[in-house]
Amino acid sequence: VFTTITVDEPAPGLKTIFSFVVPDQKSGKAELQYLHENAGISASIGLTAKPIVNFSAVAGNNAVALGADISFDTATGDLTKYNGGLSFTTTDLIASLTL
Repeated sequence: VFTTITVDEPAPGLKTIFSFVVPDQKSGKAELQYLHENAGISASIGLTAKPIVNFSAVAGNNAVALGADISFDTATGDLTKYNGGLSFTTTDLIASLTL
């Protein structure tokens, strides 16, 4: 049974999410999201003894956006994922670069 508990707007622009699968005790995750007109941030952590921590952020407007996504494994002390992206939009062009 997949379960999600969401608390929407405990503060302006903030959302908290808890998700887990019953009876799998290693599936739990807590996530915190903040949305603003020109930016968004999300952080999540697994609810285990040695969790993976994920952080992502994006900022931009109608023409340009820049974002990043990073995951850190607390068991090994290594970055397990790191991505970045840039997009550019005009009336004649939509271009993006993802690393």
